[in-house]
Amino acid sequence: MRSVLAAGALLLVACPLSAQQAPPPQMAPKTQASAGRSIVRGLSLAKAGDYDRAVDEWTNTWAADRDSLRTHLKSAFAHLVATAGPAHDYEIVRQVQVSNHVERWYVVLLNERDPTFLVLEAYLRPDTTWTIDRIEFNMSLAGLPPLDAAQFLRTSYEAR
Repeated sequence: MRSVLAAGALLLVACPLSAQQAPPPQMAPKTQASAGRSIVRGLSLAKAGDYDRAVDEWTNTWAADRDSLRTHLKSAFAHLVATAGPAHDYEIVRQVQVSNHVERWYVVLLNERDPTFLVLEAYLRPDTTWTIDRIEFNMSLAGLPPLDAAQFLRTSYEAR
C-alpha cells in the first residue's frame, strides 16, 4: 500500500506542468469600460444630421474589405432621413454586456416623423480595442435582435 501511495505522489510531482490540469484562461484586460464612447459620438453626429460621419465613427476600425458595407450603410441612412425625417434626439434603451468581450446597444433615434430602432454590437478585440461589428436599424422592432442576452445567444447559435 505504501508503495502505491509513494508511486502516486512521485507521478504527480514528476508530471510536467502541461500534463497537469491547465488553469482557466484569463480574460483580456479592458482598456475602456465599453464601446460606449464611439457609439455615443456616432449618435451625437446622427442627431446633428451628419449620418455619414456617424457611420465613419462606428466603422473606423473596419478593414478596407468592408468599404462596400460602409457605403451601403451611408446610403441606407440617407434613405432613412428621407423616410422618417432627421433625428432630433436619441434614447439609449439598453446596453447588454453579452460577455466580457461583446456588448449590444439598443437605441431609438427620435426622428421628425417616425422613430428608428438601432442595434449596435461591439467586440473587444484581443489587442484591447473595441470595434463595432454589427449595425442594424429598422423602423419596426420586428426583425431586430432581442433585448435579452440569453435569447440573443440562442438565436445567434441557431442561425449557424
